This record gives sequence, C-alpha cells and structure tokens, in this order.
Amino acid sequence: MKNFKAVNIGDSTTYRCYIENDGNIFVYARNKKRYGWRFDEEQFLIRFTPLIPNDENLQWKRRLKRAVKLCNESGLWAEIAVVWDNLYKYVTLDEKNKIYDMSWDNREATVAYCKKHYPFMIKIDSNGKEYLNTDYIWELSRCELKSMYFGYNNTEEKEQIRKAISERRKYTIPRIRTTYDVSFSYTPEINRAWYSEEYKNCGNGHYYLALNHSTAVFCEDD
Repeated sequence: MKNFKAVNIGDSTTYRCYIENDGNIFVYARNKKRYGWRFDEEQFLIRFTPLIPNDENLQWKRRLKRAVKLCNESGLWAEIAVVWDNLYKYVTLDEKNKIYDMSWDNREATVAYCKKHYPFMIKIDSNGKEYLNTDYIWELSRCELKSMYFGYNNTEEKEQIRKAISERRKYTIPRIRTTYDVSFSYTPEINRAWYSEEYKNCGNGHYYLALNHSTAVFCEDD
C-alpha cells in the first residue's frame, strides 16, 4: 500500500504519506495536497511512526529496530538494547503479550515456558534461582519512543547533550519549564542517561531512558 498515515514522534500529529517508486517517502504538509517533505526510509523512521491498520506487530518491530540502532550509535543502555534486539529477532508482539499474561497467573510455569522457548529471557539470582527478566514483558518492552523537548532552547540543549555523550562528560539539566518540568541527566561512569517530564511543581510525571541526545523511551509513570 503506497498511501498511508504516520504520526510525528515529536508532536504526535498525524500526516498523510506516500511511498514513491524509488522507495523514498513523501510526507504531505498539513492540509496540503502537493507540498511537504521527502525522506529516505531511515530519515523517515527517525521522525515518524507509520500507522498501518491491523499491524501493531510491524509498528512495534520498527520501534525496536530503531531503538537498537540509536543505542548502538550512542553507546547508551547497551544491556537494554540486547533485550530489544532479541525481541526484534525472535518474538512477536502477540507472544510477548501472552508471556506477560502468563506471568500474572503462574510465575513458575512462565519461567519454564520461557526457558524452553526463549532462554535469553531467563536470569539467575544470587541464590541460583531462575527468574524471568521482566524487561522483556513490562514497560520497556513496549519500546514507546519520543523526541525529548527542552522548550525554546531545544536545539541548543540537544547539541550540548550530544557533545557531553560524545566526550563522556557528566551533564545535567536540572529543570526546564515547558508544558512539564523537564529534566535530563547523563552519567558517563555507567554510560546511562535519563529524561523526565514532571507535572509542574509536582515531582511526579513521566520517566524515560534517553537513548541519545534526542530520543527517549518510556520507562514508567509515577
């Protein structure tokens, strides 16, 4: 299908799209019939999530692939990138959801099932007991990506983050007020970065892992 719709990751706006004969993707500007922007597939997937009817698995796989690519490029969250890569290569969305449901009914049976079919999901604790690595089925497994936003100084802030990660230099943004109270931190000793959007003057909100200087993945709500 050449015509489809996609959601802009940055502002959640839906756009009409068209796959051209050379494989490039044309995104129509809002309320325009001729004007818009042209991207190759990689550029397109950095900015947009395709809305393909009845194919949640394909959309999920594309997010997983992109998340692995971003982590490999930045070096951040290497252990989580392994989880996403295994999900991308070996597990369907329906199967992941099935394991999630199983885990609530019978944890021992779930461990046995995963050990047989997906041994990479199993870990061993300090007492030698096997358990399911829940990163494969909880929030991080959904791989919900978003573009970080730092208000009017957005481009400059992202450039400072990019430099800090590249130089392995500690960097924090304590708080920037947008529609949320936004913060960011990068710790070079463990090569991890975090991004949060808290409700104004609240201290609760949405929390993410930063995959590079620009994109984050949902972790939890508090």
